[in-house]
Amino acid sequence: MLKFLVLLLVLWLLFKVTDGVFKGCIALFAFVFLGVIVLAFLGLLLKFWWLLLVFFLLGVAVANKS
Repeated sequence: MLKFLVLLLVLWLLFKVTDGVFKGCIALFAFVFLGVIVLAFLGLLLKFWWLLLVFFLLGVAVANKS
């Protein structure tokens, strides 16, 4: 459970950083790319792929409001 919470925090921070550095659609693709690298590095890509999808859809919703 602790590993999941840390992973969630890391992905949220990664999402905020890519959204701050890039704007719009490029930020979403950068987040997904970096998120896949982070999850693959941790060996959790197959287990938590859906978490990337949740953040991607969140980013799409935020981008549509802007």
